[in-house]
Amino acid sequence: MLLVRSHFCLDSCLGYLSQNLNPLTSFEVIKRLDNPRLAFGFLECSRVNLSLHHSFKTYHLLLRSLCESGLHDVAQVVTVVFDYVSDGHLPNSLMIKFFRVIVC
Repeated sequence: MLLVRSHFCLDSCLGYLSQNLNPLTSFEVIKRLDNPRLAFGFLECSRVNLSLHHSFKTYHLLLRSLCESGLHDVAQVVTVVFDYVSDGHLPNSLMIKFFRVIVC
């Protein structure tokens, strides 16, 4: 019963978000989250489950937040960069320099 109820709740939430979430709103949500890992999860969930294309500002904010929090996990950074590119953005020189520092 709990599993069915949880699944129903998740479907309801995703249904609501699919109708009301846009790149600007997503940026504001991520900006207000105090937990970078949670912000990363929100970005991934909305990108994968809702096919939301996030803005450059959102990716920049998330990368900065992860680094300022000391979360230099290369796997997360690589995932963020690949997500950024898959959303149709071209990495600028600042992002390339940042990526080089993290990987090297």
